[in-house]
Amino acid sequence: MKKLCLLLACILGLSITTATAQANEAGMPPKEPPCHGGHMHDGPKMPPPDFSKLKLTDEQKAKLDENRNASREKMKPIFEQMQKDKTKIQVIQSSTKLTDEQKVEQITAVKKEIRELRKQANEIRQEDMKFFESQLTNKQKKTFEKIKQDQKKQMDKARKSKGCPVPSTKPKQFEK
Repeated sequence: MKKLCLLLACILGLSITTATAQANEAGMPPKEPPCHGGHMHDGPKMPPPDFSKLKLTDEQKAKLDENRNASREKMKPIFEQMQKDKTKIQVIQSSTKLTDEQKVEQITAVKKEIRELRKQANEIRQEDMKFFESQLTNKQKKTFEKIKQDQKKQMDKARKSKGCPVPSTKPKQFEK
């Protein structure tokens, strides 16, 4: 009986290892670290930065609000498409008509589209940040740099306390 249990444990271990290796070869990304629960937004929650230190004028606030609203409108269809793509992945995963290879192929294509959408969203965010910084005076820019450094320190501290590894570089599979 003990030999049978040991044999079953070995077979189970090998099958899991083989399945993981096949998924990695098929272009499936590795599982997220446990601290993220599979979702980056499940990580440490940080309070928003205190921009009151910048002492923005009413004119600056108005321009920044207008720009932020315009950026949100640009991003709205991107986020809607990303949500549709995530739903599409769930449908593919639950499909009984597709083989595992077909599922991997289709999911990989959808994830590539999601990566492109994320790039578009990040470009909009970067443009928004450039506009934001362009509206600041030199004194405000120095204060803003200090705020960003403080936020980075707080985030690093929160990651360490939660046991999350601080990402040093992007994994090679996401650099396409």
